[in-house]
Amino acid sequence: MARHIVRHFNRMDQPRATTTQIRWPGETTLQFPQKVQTVYAGDTLHVFGWLDDAPWD
Repeated sequence: MARHIVRHFNRMDQPRATTTQIRWPGETTLQFPQKVQTVYAGDTLHVFGWLDDAPWD
């Protein structure tokens, strides 16, 4: 448990992005999650988008 607490406090001192915007290669019909919350340096972010058309030919 202590390792997780230390990691949490270390994250508090890291740079963070509070306004994240994703540019898809086309119009999305659905995105999950719909809104990206705060992302800290070193975090992994997974966002999924459903497109009507193939983004690349």
